[in-house]
Amino acid sequence: MWGLRHKESGEIRAFFMHCPKTSGTRILRYVSKTYGDEYEFKAIDTMYREDSVLQRSIGEYQFILPKSPVENHSHLTLGQAFHMYPNLKSYIERKNIDVFTMVRNPYDRFVSCVRFIPNLMISDFVNLGQSAVDRLGLNDFNYYYTTLALQPQYLYSHISPSSTQPYARIIHLEDVTGSKYEVTNGIEVDFTERDWTNEHARQEIIENTRDVPFWISHFELDEGTRRFVEWFYAEDFKRLFAGLAH
Repeated sequence: MWGLRHKESGEIRAFFMHCPKTSGTRILRYVSKTYGDEYEFKAIDTMYREDSVLQRSIGEYQFILPKSPVENHSHLTLGQAFHMYPNLKSYIERKNIDVFTMVRNPYDRFVSCVRFIPNLMISDFVNLGQSAVDRLGLNDFNYYYTTLALQPQYLYSHISPSSTQPYARIIHLEDVTGSKYEVTNGIEVDFTERDWTNEHARQEIIENTRDVPFWISHFELDEGTRRFVEWFYAEDFKRLFAGLAH
């Protein structure tokens, strides 16, 4: 969960729910590059630590995730965020803050997630000097990384599995690809070029670490795997992509 904050006033203009592998990194990087003199995106835990007023406004932090070097508040779901910061929902509604997320065709996202998981074994640990291969056992890696990457998308737009209506405003990646689109409050993002693909991530890892990550080439889903994706992401198809599944 990222807050879009005005640098001069400190006002939070929007919250962005960053679902993995839906082009969210493009939004974060483009806004930083294009609007960086005026606005900044910061993960909610960073803002919480830096802003005593925000701390008092959204409530005392309730820790719910296991202690781990891979804990990542930038990918909190809505339910997690509202649980961890008990007054966050009322703060958002009192301030009339825009909350939005980006979602992606589940078939395409599944391929992208599977291909990206090996990159995660290195990329998130560059600053720590070791890869996840060295720091985590297989069970821990599966718990923290495959679970994070493969979570259903509706969890970023709905407060809970029982929610019938989305809380966050939903942008479909397929609807904005190839255009410049206003994601929130006068902030326009260029989706005409691809950014931070699996290929980009792999090359950046190689350049920064001199380590060659495990690699899964692009693949097409056969009919059986498509049916698996429809089962695995049944709630996404039901809530976000009605009519897309067979």
